[in-house]
Amino acid sequence: MASHVAQHFVPAFLLEQWHTGGDGDAKLYAFRWANGKLIHSRRTAKHVAKEDHLYSFEGSDGSPDTSIERTFMGPHVDDPAAVVHKLLLNKGLGTLTEKQHYEWARFLGSMRVRVPSVMARLRVLGTESLVDSLNSDPSAYEAIRGDSPYSSLLEYFKAHERRLFEDFGTRMLPDLIQSETLMRRFLVDRTWTVRSFQETRYDLLIGDDPLIGVGSPDADFAFYLPLSPRAVFVVSSRPELAKKLEALDDATVVRDLNEYTAAKAQRYVYATGVGQESFLRKHLKRPV
Repeated sequence: MASHVAQHFVPAFLLEQWHTGGDGDAKLYAFRWANGKLIHSRRTAKHVAKEDHLYSFEGSDGSPDTSIERTFMGPHVDDPAAVVHKLLLNKGLGTLTEKQHYEWARFLGSMRVRVPSVMARLRVLGTESLVDSLNSDPSAYEAIRGDSPYSSLLEYFKAHERRLFEDFGTRMLPDLIQSETLMRRFLVDRTWTVRSFQETRYDLLIGDDPLIGVGSPDADFAFYLPLSPRAVFVVSSRPELAKKLEALDDATVVRDLNEYTAAKAQRYVYATGVGQESFLRKHLKRPV
């Protein structure tokens, strides 16, 4: 299979933290509902949370263009984030440079929009946005139409720029991830913390849509991203919210985050073992 076809919406560097087992057999446990039963399988991180051509668009020769994955998501989003992730786990927030703060914020922004359900919506919104733009000033088109057989700019684009018309939302992805609106949500005047857990009975779970948002982005909010089975990254809109988290005991935080993870998962939740199977049977949402 050609490279960059399988595109990870949760990168392997993050999910590998949930691997257990000896050398050569390190895997995580992937839980999902199937035929009314909660089932699990052992998989490696590189074989889960991926979809073929998730960010691809039709190239000029008609074949899928993987350039977003190949030249943006890998080298500019996931590769720098993997370095920051390792620093957060091993050395702490205080070791990050200004550039690494920006790289981690960009990664968090990507986690908001790169999951399949959001990508599907982005493709729809992209087409709707392009249609609105092309229809915004019909008189301008009439002024330059001449003897064109096309009654509108939209009709022309559908005939001559079909690839752009159908893939506009996907092509917008790099600009969206790096947009000022998305970056400000995670970077400007925000409080970053890393909470570690040592004595809890259960590990943190991580899902196939792992960035957890609590509150309103227009008011007070916090985002949580599990970094490992024993650590979570938190970005808060105010320092007071971070202090409230610090005041909670470890068991409460782990339980609450695991409930959010199970409720938000699109299909899969990943774990280090089967010890929370009963919990997931209760909290992992069933497919509609």
